[in-house]
Amino acid sequence: MHNFFSSGHRFSTHLVTGVVTLILLSALSVGLPLYWLTTLQLKSQTWSSVADAQQATRLVTALEIRTLITLVLGTSIVALLGVRWATWYIRGLTKPLSELTEVAERIGNGDFVAPIPAFATPAEVAILSTAFIKSQASMLRTLEERSHARDWLNNLVQSIVEGVITFDAKGEITFLSQGAENLTGWRSDEALGQSVNVLFLPPDEQTKPFLDRIPSPGSQRQIEVLNRHGKAQTLAVTGARLTPPTADTMQVALVLRDVTYEEALRHLRSYFLANISHEFKTPLSTLNASLELLLDAEDELSSAEMREVLKPAHMSLLGLQNLIDNLLQSSSIEAGHFVIRKRLTHLPHVIGNALLLVQPLLDRRQQLFCPDSAADTIEIQVDPARLTQVLVNLLVNASKYSPIGEPIELCVIEKPDRLRISIADRGPGIPASERLNLFRRFVRLDAQDEEEYGTGLGLYVVKTTIEAHGGQVGVDDRPGGGSIFWFELPIENNPLMTDE
Repeated sequence: MHNFFSSGHRFSTHLVTGVVTLILLSALSVGLPLYWLTTLQLKSQTWSSVADAQQATRLVTALEIRTLITLVLGTSIVALLGVRWATWYIRGLTKPLSELTEVAERIGNGDFVAPIPAFATPAEVAILSTAFIKSQASMLRTLEERSHARDWLNNLVQSIVEGVITFDAKGEITFLSQGAENLTGWRSDEALGQSVNVLFLPPDEQTKPFLDRIPSPGSQRQIEVLNRHGKAQTLAVTGARLTPPTADTMQVALVLRDVTYEEALRHLRSYFLANISHEFKTPLSTLNASLELLLDAEDELSSAEMREVLKPAHMSLLGLQNLIDNLLQSSSIEAGHFVIRKRLTHLPHVIGNALLLVQPLLDRRQQLFCPDSAADTIEIQVDPARLTQVLVNLLVNASKYSPIGEPIELCVIEKPDRLRISIADRGPGIPASERLNLFRRFVRLDAQDEEEYGTGLGLYVVKTTIEAHGGQVGVDDRPGGGSIFWFELPIENNPLMTDE
């Protein structure tokens, strides 16, 4: 555009020169022939005397001088007038071009919204300025559309939970999304220019650096790393190669998804499947042994002996019933079909039903159950069947982890807006580092007795059930040793109701 307007200036200069030359040539082409024609007519006449001839010669000379003076003066006046007119005309033509040139230079320097003047005359300049204005408007629309597209793409990348990073051939970070910041613990301004291996540390000294473990383009691989805070993570990494528009070399883009929980859940499920067979096999073996003994020695056993034989079978059946109840509740929770049906319930009735189910276990381990008398008159809006299962799971846990012969205590504290129920044992206690994951699925502590197994679903069912009631659960250390598992339920003054 600048070259175009420079060409316009050169054209204007040439035009002025041409107009002036044309005016001078026109004046000379008219004046000179008249001058020569007049002098030729005088010189061609015949004179009667020498005096007349001399007089005529003097007249011709004077005429030539006056004619030349007139010709020069006239030509000069015409030339001056022509130059003045040409200058005025050219100025009228070059001024708009100068203004358009100045605007073109501003736009070329990045001022894309510089105002472009519109001209009505001359026609050529008017057409040019109109085209220039339309070109600027089209350029601004295109830039705005590209800006919107770029902003949308950037917001899209920054909003996804998965992390997105790019790095160059040197392995240095060139882009880090918000999701990647959350995964790595690094801010984008800190990570740019850093090596990828610095952001994703290997979990141990024997593991290869991160760059040596990334997948090939278009494939996915799970990679174990340590984040900035030293926390172990399992990342599902998908790779791609691309060339950015502002770079000449190809870069690598990685999409990162944190699958640490999914991997832990997969391992826990494997653990669960390994133990569930034992959970079924042990009580079934006990039942089988008891029934075989009854069949073989039915006539030889007294009533008291038969009761002793049936006690293990009864405990096995209760254990199977509790196991199946937890499995069913866990499945309904996972499927989204878990329903709480509240009604006004007498708390001692719920405690009594739970104790009925766990009493054989307490008897076998010689553990005394000590309920709080404060619960005798309490009524609360709960799902009695679900709350019974909660108490059964907590009592079974307390019995399993408490030493033989140690009592298990149930305490009830009524507050203005909630009811707190706690079960205290004398077990080994719960380390603070394990309490965060204690109420998750398939998580269980190691029992003192190596023969004790579990599915890791009991406390998960407790937490889900209490939270479905609008309450909360927790565990504290018991003074003198052991643990206190507690849950709180909101006290509602509403009439009978059902929550689904």
